[in-house]
Parts: sequence; structure tokens; C-alpha cells
Amino acid sequence: MFLQALTKARSAGVGLVLLSGDSEDKPDFIAQCRDAFQGEYVNLGIELSRYLLDCDAVVSLSMEASNFVRSVKDGADVFLDGIEILFDSGMEVHPISILKNAARHRIVCANWPGRFNADTNELCFGDENDPVFRSFAVDSETIVLDETGRSTCEEP
Repeated sequence: MFLQALTKARSAGVGLVLLSGDSEDKPDFIAQCRDAFQGEYVNLGIELSRYLLDCDAVVSLSMEASNFVRSVKDGADVFLDGIEILFDSGMEVHPISILKNAARHRIVCANWPGRFNADTNELCFGDENDPVFRSFAVDSETIVLDETGRSTCEEP
């Protein structure tokens, strides 16, 4: 199913593929997708943290984070893991916007740290009663695939 989602993304000009889920099967699902992906692997949490620590003076965390994600691996197709850093309140960023921007001219596949609600067509981060809870509407510029095989794309 993952390779079908990538094929659909490439043929439809969609650059962002998000892998969601909250079951015990998700780690195996992510490992299989990462192994099948023909691109660079980046742990965004580690790499962005290193980058920010090396910055002399950070004027805007949101600007630095956005620039870093957009330029990571010089435009090569990339598999991002550890994107939870984008949800840190100190970052003051919109995670989906940053990922879409990075996926304008390449495929960006990311391990979404939450679940996809197919009924509302939303990606969720955190529990609904948690203060960090956020939900994001999924549009046609994003393909979502979860560990159960549910997807926002049609069969190619």
C-alpha cells in the first residue's frame, strides 16, 4: 500500500505523504515504509535540534525551523522521522505548512506522531483532552496512509 501511495503522489504531483497510526503495529509499519522508500532518512528532532544549537543568534525559531526543513538534504526526496519537535509550543509553527512547503519540488514522507481520523478527514496530534492536542484538516496536497491500510488516495 505504501508504494501505491508513493506512486499516486508522484503521478498526482503531491509531494507530502504522511504515515499515521497509534496502534502497536505502527513501528513495524514505519520500518517497512522507511525500508521501501527510495530517499534520504532524517530524524528531524535530532537534526533540527543540532542546527538550532549551532545557530549564533536565533531571531525566530519558526523561521529557522521552516528554512531548515525546506533545505534538508538539498531537495532530495526525504523520509522524516521525529517530527514531534515541530509541535513544541516554543517553535510557534504550523507543522503541516512547514512539511507542505518542504514537499513542493520533491517527495517528503513523514512519520506523523498521531492518528488519522477518516470520518473527519483530520490528522490529530495528542489526546483530545490534552492541552497539546491539535487537529489538522487534510487536503488534496497531502496523502495520508495509516498502518491499517486506510489512505486518502485512490488506488492507482
